[in-house]
Amino acid sequence: MATLKSTKYVLSVTFGDYKNTIGGVAKVVATHQEMFNKAGVSYICIFPFNISNRKHKKNNRYWGVIVDGELEQVCSTEQVINFLFDLGNRGIMCECIHVHHLLYVNIEELSAIIRSLSAYVFFYIHDYYTICMSTKLICDDGCLCERDFLDNEKCHSCRYYSESIVFRSRFVSFVAEFKNRISFIAPSDACKKWFLKQYKEYEDKIIVVYHQTLEGEYKIPERTNNRIKVGYVGVPIAAKGWEQFKKLYYDYQENQKLEFVYFSSLIDTSVDIRHVQVNFQESLSAMQDALRREHVDYVILWSVWPETYSYTYYESYCAGCCVITNPSSGNMADQVCKMKTGLVLREEELFSFFKDINSVAEFRDKYIFNKKSVCNRLIENEKIISLSNGDLSAPIKKFNVSVQDSIAGPFLKLGYKLKLSIKK
Repeated sequence: MATLKSTKYVLSVTFGDYKNTIGGVAKVVATHQEMFNKAGVSYICIFPFNISNRKHKKNNRYWGVIVDGELEQVCSTEQVINFLFDLGNRGIMCECIHVHHLLYVNIEELSAIIRSLSAYVFFYIHDYYTICMSTKLICDDGCLCERDFLDNEKCHSCRYYSESIVFRSRFVSFVAEFKNRISFIAPSDACKKWFLKQYKEYEDKIIVVYHQTLEGEYKIPERTNNRIKVGYVGVPIAAKGWEQFKKLYYDYQENQKLEFVYFSSLIDTSVDIRHVQVNFQESLSAMQDALRREHVDYVILWSVWPETYSYTYYESYCAGCCVITNPSSGNMADQVCKMKTGLVLREEELFSFFKDINSVAEFRDKYIFNKKSVCNRLIENEKIISLSNGDLSAPIKKFNVSVQDSIAGPFLKLGYKLKLSIKK
């Protein structure tokens, strides 16, 4: 295993290799690793790794281990505990534990790892997985769930219900075991509100920590023509409003005063809409920079589920774009109203808004005139570092690892570099 860069570390838990995935959770974990490393704290991330079927959590007791951004090995729960124990013996202590997600995670195995440490636990609420297996609260029919908590009368026919009930019981037991050293972190007030509707008993255990803070001033460039550029930002999927954006394009593609473009790391080959490649793994400000370069006037952020945060909203705002969203988009709608950064419309209003191009241009010009400038850049919120600076703690129990725990063979075939030390 690699040598840590510090004498203290954060243990982070998530559902996959954040260095090779996209999405909000991966971005949060990546930025945390960078922040803590800069603050002189090492960052160990573990994620469930089951070569046969990652969704089959019952037997999932293997973990990928990433140390300060480098994938080191795949090992069993016992090997993870022994690794942390050995760090403690060398005077390298766990500062705190961050649980970012329980997707694919075997909660019993994770509990064993946390039990071997005495560090404080921060549990992040990134989506609604703790409420329902449908992380975005989208029902079988593709519509937003009418209720924000599990209910037998409402949910009994939903394919997510039975598994969600089982998971909820395990989750509550998990929190109860560590009740004296666990707090929840919500990335927005909207997220906190939804979470507490299901878990009122945790009201005194949850705080709001926005992922980013706003810094500096950026003057929105004046537009020199009446051509309106309309953008879609993020992964092109239905839950994010991709279907509505495509309909807008097909309805108005003949209008020479409107231009449509989507910004994403993924390409939808079924459409002929212009695509701009953007990947936060290359630069955390990549989306904001791309929107500024393209001089996008309107961004359609039409999530059909209540977003708990939305990086794309803040990136669009910092690029000087006018944001158009809907009342069900969670923190997006909250921030548009609070910061006066655009429009909150019903779906029929979205499709009719662009009919009068002169009004669209006038609204854009008024927005720029009234705003004049926006935040220049987004800075990762370092409050999580100060929250994590509690008493250092050490592992308290070591496990014996048998030869059968070695799984080097299968993973070497996948190209993973393993450095397992197996005790016979």
